Amino acid sequence: MASIEPIWDAEAALYKFECALGILEKISDGLPEDKTTTHALNGLHSLMSNIYAEFTAEM
Repeated sequence: MASIEPIWDAEAALYKFECALGILEKISDGLPEDKTTTHALNGLHSLMSNIYAEFTAEM
């Protein structure tokens, strides 16, 4: 009997991750000039972008 394992759809997960990056970018663009919050969001965006780039490079 073959075991049934869920199949992970990497493309769907990457698309969701890419959408999250876009949302962060929109939030950052729409904020008033609050440097602390802007820097925090830009740092998070940069971190997520690097993770995305590393993941897609390995595929």
